Amino acid sequence: MKKFIFLLLLCLLSILTVGCQNAKQHEEREKPVNGNTSDGRIETRLAYEQKDHKVSFKFQVKNQTGHAVTYHFPTTQRYDFKIKDTSGKVVKHFSEGRFFGQMTGTLTLEHGETKAFETEVSDLKPGQYTITFWLTAAESQPSTTINFKVK
Repeated sequence: MKKFIFLLLLCLLSILTVGCQNAKQHEEREKPVNGNTSDGRIETRLAYEQKDHKVSFKFQVKNQTGHAVTYHFPTTQRYDFKIKDTSGKVVKHFSEGRFFGQMTGTLTLEHGETKAFETEVSDLKPGQYTITFWLTAAESQPSTTINFKVK
């Protein structure tokens, strides 16, 4: 019986620790930053395409620094985005309400290499929007923002 209670307490402690880490990571990602490095630039691009009621986004990160760049991720999440309407209200935040695996990972971009991340949004009403898309890496968070229209 004592072993059961000990295991139960250990599980609860683990769950609380993971929850606190997620809250801290979310707080740190709140303000995306540009991906400049001291030796060059990390270039970002964001394109979109609307088909029917769905909008597809393609976020690209290109290493133009002259050397390999490695990003470290504290979870399985690699990117995040926020979509705001013309009043500035956030109407979609990709990571809000989602859980990501508590497994660290890395992404290494060689000089000149590009990595693309694609996602689709289907619940936007017709109108003008702004999207900010960024990597959720621990070191820096290359980002880009564009305006787009849903018809």
